[in-house]
Amino acid sequence: MLIAQADGLLTNFRGLPVDQLSATHLRLLAVLGRHDGISVTELAARSAFKLARTAKAVERLEQLQLLRRRRRAGGPDQRHTVVALNRRGRGVAAEAVRQAQRERDRLSRALGPAIERKLKDALSRLIQRLVR
Repeated sequence: MLIAQADGLLTNFRGLPVDQLSATHLRLLAVLGRHDGISVTELAARSAFKLARTAKAVERLEQLQLLRRRRRAGGPDQRHTVVALNRRGRGVAAEAVRQAQRERDRLSRALGPAIERKLKDALSRLIQRLVR
């Protein structure tokens, strides 16, 4: 239910229908918004996605003209590339982050400090168990 409600909030990013952007795409855009010009391998690590999933999503983001790939200058391997947001991608990433922050703030107010703290603790414990 929560995911369905969240999906309804994400309607349109700068003329790009949201049905073309998955949660994976949005997360990668947010990471690139903070760490632009990184390798796909580093992007996968920073987003906590597997490399294959990240590479496929990067291809899609490039098709949507939200990022560009370029060879890393001076790299030991000429095939080594980095990905960076283009102007449109930076705009979409910034809007996605703003919407996520508004929703996080709204959820925080709805829960209240005590319940929010309990929820964060429970989620942290769950994540720790899953990564073991």
